[in-house]
Amino acid sequence: MSKVNTVVKKVAYSTEGLLSIGDIQTVLLTDYPTVYFIYDKENLKYSVYVGETNDVFRRTKQHLIETREDWQELNTSQSSQMLILGNEFSNKSVTLDLENKFMNYFLGVPSIKSDKGINNRRGNPQGKYYTKERIDEIFKEAWKKLNHEEPNLFPDFKIIKILHYLSHLLSKSSVNLKIKLKNKLS
Repeated sequence: MSKVNTVVKKVAYSTEGLLSIGDIQTVLLTDYPTVYFIYDKENLKYSVYVGETNDVFRRTKQHLIETREDWQELNTSQSSQMLILGNEFSNKSVTLDLENKFMNYFLGVPSIKSDKGINNRRGNPQGKYYTKERIDEIFKEAWKKLNHEEPNLFPDFKIIKILHYLSHLLSKSSVNLKIKLKNKLS
């Protein structure tokens, strides 16, 4: 299997930041669907939004004028940043699946605020699609590239894999506990 050609670009979360995307390597960010992360760090803890889009310029402009309360922190901060992720396999299903995987893995990242640290409102699990069999490889390569840009938000992949597994177990056991409690109370 060939290595996944993945590009990550870090820019200021602003219209000016978007305009800095322009070198030849970024065709994977401008002409293909992308996954993007808008984040800010306060007191060593992150607030982060994970998104996917077919047009990162248009979508970011929409976010910049968003009035919803959960966006105000990101939109008014002078230190908010944006990471844009693209790869040669990007299509709508791939970016939706990646967005979902990042949201799930972020549940195990200790540097993300525990209360309202992840600003997404929905998941996007995908069914079958072309290149589905490579999604784990694509995700791992993306995480490693993102780790080089923002290592506290994207810890070493071996560590996050363990943290993700543990948070999944804890989540599963709390669901089972809720079911047992509900059954006892019924």
